[in-house]
Amino acid sequence: MKMLRNAYRLIREAQAVSNDLIEYMAFVLLMDSFSYASESQLEDARNNDEEDEKAQYIFDECHQPQQDILETIPAFLSEVGVDYKKHLPLEFVKKFVTEWEQEWGTENVKDYLDEFGKGGAFNAIMVGVGHGVSPFDDQDSSDFLEERGITDLDTYAGDGYVMSGMDLYDEVYNAVSAKSI
Repeated sequence: MKMLRNAYRLIREAQAVSNDLIEYMAFVLLMDSFSYASESQLEDARNNDEEDEKAQYIFDECHQPQQDILETIPAFLSEVGVDYKKHLPLEFVKKFVTEWEQEWGTENVKDYLDEFGKGGAFNAIMVGVGHGVSPFDDQDSSDFLEERGITDLDTYAGDGYVMSGMDLYDEVYNAVSAKSI
């Protein structure tokens, strides 16, 4: 039993990305994919010359001018009584993190996250799914990485997380419908 505990401890120490950051990265992707789903559903209704008041309401509540969707969407979900946590794409993020650590090296990822925290995790996962965000956009981050011989993040995680946002959207739409909003 002691050997097993020691093995788990060694695995945790070897992992550069903490479980809290993995959950944060999954949260970022879920909010991103939910935002996409709400926009897509509204656009589909418009393209079919339909008016969908519930889709418009969800979109408007989640996309407030000059507000961060990482704040507006969770607040709205709470308001309609939907818990997003069961939709977090944790396995998707864990796969990305494994590839990221293989590409940069565990110590480099750990150093990067120690230096840049959630902002660094945000940039890494966003570039990993193909968004126009990069750890190299910030000069401090770029200098930090180039000092270690890292000039790119080629790990592409794909869009396998998008369904989590679509599933969450369906649950929210049903909750809004039940409240007759």
